[in-house]
Amino acid sequence: MIKIEKIHITKFRGILDFPIELDGKSFVVSGPNGTGKSGVVDAVEFALTGDISRLSGKNRGSVSVKKHAPHVDYQNHPGDVKVQLAGIVAKTGEKFSITRSVEDVNNPEIEPKIASVLETLAELGRHRNSTLSRRELIEYVLSTPGNRAEQIQALLQLDFLRDTRQTLQKIARAHETTRKAFVKERTDASNDLAAALGIPTLKSEELLIQVNKRRETLELPPIESLEAQTSLKDGLSVATAKAKSTFSKSIALADLLSCSELLDAFSSTDSIKNVAILIDRINKLKESGEYEKGVEKQELLDRALRLVDEENCPVCETEWKPDDLVSLIKDKMSKLEGVVSEKRKLSGELEPVSTTCSTLEKSLRKAVNIGTSLDPKENVDHLEAASDHFLDSSKEIKKITDLDEVVAALEQMRSHDSAAKENLAKLRERVQALPDTSERDAARDFLVEVDVRLGRYREARRKEQKAIADAETTEIVFETFKNTYADGLNQIYVDIQDGFAKLYSEINKDDEASFAAEMPIQNAGLGLDVDFYGRGKFPPGAYHSEGHQDGMGLCLYLALMTHLYGENFQFCVLDDVLMSVDSGHRRAVCSMLGKEFPNTQFIFTTHDEVWLKNMQSTGLVGSESVVQFRNWNVDSGPTEWVPGDIWNEINQLVSSNDIAGASAKMRHYLEYIAGELCHELGASVVYRGDHRYALGQLLPNASARLGKLLKLAKTAATSWKDEDLQLEIKVREEDLKAKIAVTKCEEWGVNATVHYNDWATLSKEDFQPIVDAFKNLDAAVRCQSCGSILFVSPHVGTPESLRCKCAKVHINLVKQKASHS
Repeated sequence: MIKIEKIHITKFRGILDFPIELDGKSFVVSGPNGTGKSGVVDAVEFALTGDISRLSGKNRGSVSVKKHAPHVDYQNHPGDVKVQLAGIVAKTGEKFSITRSVEDVNNPEIEPKIASVLETLAELGRHRNSTLSRRELIEYVLSTPGNRAEQIQALLQLDFLRDTRQTLQKIARAHETTRKAFVKERTDASNDLAAALGIPTLKSEELLIQVNKRRETLELPPIESLEAQTSLKDGLSVATAKAKSTFSKSIALADLLSCSELLDAFSSTDSIKNVAILIDRINKLKESGEYEKGVEKQELLDRALRLVDEENCPVCETEWKPDDLVSLIKDKMSKLEGVVSEKRKLSGELEPVSTTCSTLEKSLRKAVNIGTSLDPKENVDHLEAASDHFLDSSKEIKKITDLDEVVAALEQMRSHDSAAKENLAKLRERVQALPDTSERDAARDFLVEVDVRLGRYREARRKEQKAIADAETTEIVFETFKNTYADGLNQIYVDIQDGFAKLYSEINKDDEASFAAEMPIQNAGLGLDVDFYGRGKFPPGAYHSEGHQDGMGLCLYLALMTHLYGENFQFCVLDDVLMSVDSGHRRAVCSMLGKEFPNTQFIFTTHDEVWLKNMQSTGLVGSESVVQFRNWNVDSGPTEWVPGDIWNEINQLVSSNDIAGASAKMRHYLEYIAGELCHELGASVVYRGDHRYALGQLLPNASARLGKLLKLAKTAATSWKDEDLQLEIKVREEDLKAKIAVTKCEEWGVNATVHYNDWATLSKEDFQPIVDAFKNLDAAVRCQSCGSILFVSPHVGTPESLRCKCAKVHINLVKQKASHS
């Protein structure tokens, strides 16, 4: 993984030009909703992956990265829209930079082009698992087992194993279908050969008896054993020179008898009853209308999946990243699993009928061939029509897509029975009336026909044996992979559930210290059951609150990332997550992140100042690792809380005589900076449950706290006999008192102009001294070199120093210990 040192965003999303210094540390982007925080997260994701989750994937509508990643004023200048990111490869410490432009999103500029850098960035680009938003976080917890398994396996980079399992399963099923087809082909060939021999079941001993009887008639040596290459008509060419008859009368009669018996069985009461049951079953399936819609969708998605090879949808030509489109199609296909299962079940129920139709078609076709071989030819139009009908019915039934057509095929299957039977009876009479040939000619014709059918049987048997071997092999491969895959997944899930439970217990140790979880494999899905105060294990959405569910989502994500990367999990973006966690557990979450992941650089976004303060007070982020947005506009993008900027804006409002606007902006800023001072100096403020504090509740407490710290500093300087420092502190203390006194005198003006007062009509000349007073106070609590507000160190416990970020201000607060003689 990586750690980010710098980000520079240019004309991207709602940001025109914004550099950020992270220095490889955890960082917070804070501010109210709508101030541009998400633009920073989007920029990081875009730089690393070339994508923006908000603008791609399912439910994105008509938006796209290419069209909508640029700032609205630079849509036609994609070459100017770029994000530059500088950082280090966490594993090797090598520095790198990556610059990605919307104009050429797939070809970022990377320096240096060395293997460790390129491989690390390529992995981040492929897997895109380092960013977590709340909408993704809650999906881990509240998803269906199928969706949860898919999401978790994708995050763990196991989706290729899932795809391999599905591919092997499809191959095994395809080979099983082929096996069944060749078993039927061999069965048909066996029945044809047995019919020609006049025996009920094909056996090699019976075959040799019938064959050798004819060979004896022809004075040919008997065949002692039947080998793979044995010819039944061996020596026949020298036994007689007579031309071969068109067919063997005995065999033709056997074929016609078989066809007649098949038609009779097909017309039987049991057969009619079974088909009626199937028709009723299908009609009930049709009533909901969901099956046919689902089958159509499934077939469309199958085709779409095969056609995905570029960056456009093969159906509507909308621009897509292939991986995203494949993921979307598979997600939709997974929701049709019930339809696919129903289709497979119905196919199994219809298979015997389809097989019967196919057998009848072939038997009738033989009858047609017999009729056309006679001289003169027998009229076999009804037999041919019936044969064609059964062929079409078999095909229609196999498709099982349009249920109306399947029902029609089932209902009309017997429409040709009567005419076909009459036609068949006449044909049998015609063949029966043929003159019997000599015994030698009959023997010869018998051997020729039986040899042909034996050849077909041998070929069908060869294909069947190969199909059986292939089906057994693919089934063994699939079952072995499936079991190994399941065992491996199960062990992974056990490791993850234990890590998840440990992290969740850490943030809820006050009431759920014995929390446990189970992640059982459910077919191809993944369940999630969690302990509820020792009353049993239930899905997270059953009894736990929304705040607890958010905590579970974060802990599960962190457990997954820890399993995947181990100690190399050193970079993570948490985008506005955990907003519903109750205030009692927020500090615990921050402490857990700092304790369990001390080497991970987190980038947070939050609009909640309480979260920000908890992150800072627990040491999860330093006071310097924060950028706070106060507002946003389309022309300039997000605006930070920068003292110089805010006072310039206030002065401009005063100059334009917008006193109400200047007063509101100044009060808003003063409440912000007073709150920051209370936090940095450790000032005491009366707690409010809604965390909404007015200026009058913050500024006096912050000022008083700074005054006490300066007195403490003066006492410490006296103990160390540091006269220069005593003088410096005295000057600072008197300056602070004077500026506080001036603001107290002018405070009435702020209140009068913010709240409605019909007497308060201040001019800019009246209000400018008020602005100057508070601006001077703002400067008095800051370092004149770096501009940072003063803060006490350490933040918790006995204060030891008052300082600024650049250390130009570093005032000791600890007295010299008294010496003992």
